[in-house]
Amino acid sequence: MSKRGENIYKRKDGRWEGRYIKGRKLDGKVQYGYVYGKSYKTVQDKLIKMKYLYRRDNQDRQPYSGTVKQWLMYWLETETKNRVKLSSYASYQYKGHL
Repeated sequence: MSKRGENIYKRKDGRWEGRYIKGRKLDGKVQYGYVYGKSYKTVQDKLIKMKYLYRRDNQDRQPYSGTVKQWLMYWLETETKNRVKLSSYASYQYKGHL
């Protein structure tokens, strides 16, 4: 039986399948990668390796040196504006100016 949060499932053909986050598409949606194996433990080991490789590849980003408020306003304008309802955006923007 798979553990909660593992994203490992037994397929109808008897193999085990594991899913990990591979990256993000240009529209921000998650892109998944898959690993397969004959046993739960094999897939779990493969997932650990793939998650490590993905995390390592994303660590080349530059650290941010502004304030939290500046970062949140940047995030609101660039990442959130087109992905949430207008009312949610207005609420976030109002809370950012308090």
